[in-house]
Amino acid sequence: YLSAVYLLRRDIDSFQQYFSLSQPLGYRPIPRVYQQALLLHWSRDHSASEPIPWHIQKDVVQGLNNFISLAQGPNANPERAKAQFGNTYWAYYFYHD
Repeated sequence: YLSAVYLLRRDIDSFQQYFSLSQPLGYRPIPRVYQQALLLHWSRDHSASEPIPWHIQKDVVQGLNNFISLAQGPNANPERAKAQFGNTYWAYYFYHD
Protein backbone atom coordinates (compact mmCIF):
# COMPACT_ATOMS: atom_id res chain seq x y z
CA TYR A 1 0.00 0.00 0.00
CA LEU A 2 2.86 2.38 0.71
CA SER A 3 3.99 2.30 -2.90
CA ALA A 4 0.49 3.28 -4.04
CA VAL A 5 0.49 6.23 -1.64
CA TYR A 6 3.75 7.48 -3.16
CA LEU A 7 2.27 7.20 -6.65
CA LEU A 8 -0.89 9.06 -5.66
CA ARG A 9 1.23 11.84 -4.17
CA ARG A 10 3.30 11.95 -7.37
CA ASP A 11 6.39 11.24 -5.27
CA ILE A 12 8.18 9.04 -7.79
CA ASP A 13 11.53 9.48 -6.04
CA SER A 14 10.23 7.81 -2.87
CA PHE A 15 8.32 5.27 -4.95
CA GLN A 16 11.49 4.26 -6.77
CA GLN A 17 13.45 3.97 -3.51
CA TYR A 18 10.73 1.83 -1.93
CA PHE A 19 10.38 -0.28 -5.05
CA SER A 20 14.14 -0.89 -5.20
CA LEU A 21 14.02 -2.23 -1.65
CA SER A 22 11.48 -4.82 -2.76
CA GLN A 23 13.54 -5.98 -5.76
CA PRO A 24 15.13 -8.90 -3.87
CA LEU A 25 11.62 -10.32 -3.42
CA GLY A 26 11.61 -10.96 -7.17
CA TYR A 27 8.14 -9.74 -8.09
CA ARG A 28 7.58 -10.49 -11.77
CA PRO A 29 6.10 -9.13 -13.83
CA ILE A 30 6.18 -5.56 -12.58
CA PRO A 31 2.66 -4.09 -12.67
CA ARG A 32 2.18 -1.85 -15.69
CA VAL A 33 1.53 1.35 -13.72
CA TYR A 34 4.71 0.67 -11.71
CA GLN A 35 6.61 0.28 -14.98
CA GLN A 36 5.24 3.62 -16.13
CA ALA A 37 6.26 5.37 -12.90
CA LEU A 38 9.71 3.77 -12.82
CA LEU A 39 10.35 4.69 -16.45
CA LEU A 40 9.22 8.28 -15.85
CA HIS A 41 11.58 8.49 -12.87
CA TRP A 42 14.46 7.01 -14.89
CA SER A 43 13.89 9.23 -17.92
CA ARG A 44 14.27 12.44 -15.90
CA ASP A 45 17.95 11.84 -15.10
CA HIS A 46 19.25 9.34 -17.66
CA SER A 47 19.78 9.22 -21.38
CA ALA A 48 17.88 6.84 -23.62
CA SER A 49 21.09 4.89 -24.25
CA GLU A 50 21.57 3.96 -20.59
CA PRO A 51 20.17 0.56 -19.61
CA ILE A 52 17.12 0.70 -17.35
CA PRO A 53 17.69 -1.34 -14.16
CA TRP A 54 14.20 -2.87 -14.17
CA HIS A 55 12.32 -5.07 -16.61
CA ILE A 56 10.21 -2.51 -18.48
CA GLN A 57 8.19 -3.80 -21.41
CA LYS A 58 9.08 -2.34 -24.80
CA ASP A 59 5.55 -1.07 -25.40
CA VAL A 60 5.72 0.90 -22.15
CA VAL A 61 8.96 2.55 -23.30
CA GLN A 62 7.39 3.35 -26.66
CA GLY A 63 4.28 4.64 -24.92
CA LEU A 64 6.29 7.13 -22.86
CA ASN A 65 8.07 8.33 -25.99
CA ASN A 66 4.71 8.84 -27.72
CA PHE A 67 3.27 10.59 -24.68
CA ILE A 68 6.22 12.98 -24.45
CA SER A 69 5.93 13.78 -28.16
CA LEU A 70 2.27 14.67 -27.76
CA ALA A 71 2.57 16.43 -24.43
CA GLN A 72 5.82 18.35 -24.79
CA GLY A 73 7.20 17.98 -28.30
CA PRO A 74 7.44 20.66 -30.98
CA ASN A 75 3.91 19.80 -32.10
CA ALA A 76 2.58 19.48 -28.55
CA ASN A 77 -1.09 18.73 -28.16
CA PRO A 78 -1.79 18.25 -24.43
CA GLU A 79 -5.50 17.63 -24.97
CA ARG A 80 -4.75 14.80 -27.37
CA ALA A 81 -2.12 13.45 -24.94
CA LYS A 82 -4.73 13.41 -22.16
CA ALA A 83 -7.25 11.68 -24.39
CA GLN A 84 -4.85 9.09 -25.78
CA PHE A 85 -2.93 8.39 -22.56
CA GLY A 86 -5.59 9.14 -19.95
CA ASN A 87 -5.29 5.65 -18.48
CA THR A 88 -1.56 5.92 -17.80
CA TYR A 89 0.44 7.06 -14.80
CA TRP A 90 2.05 9.70 -16.99
CA ALA A 91 -1.28 11.45 -17.59
CA TYR A 92 -2.07 11.23 -13.88
CA TYR A 93 1.35 12.63 -12.96
CA PHE A 94 1.19 15.61 -15.32
CA TYR A 95 -2.51 16.41 -15.65
CA HIS A 96 -4.44 15.25 -12.57
CA ASP A 97 -5.44 18.05 -10.21
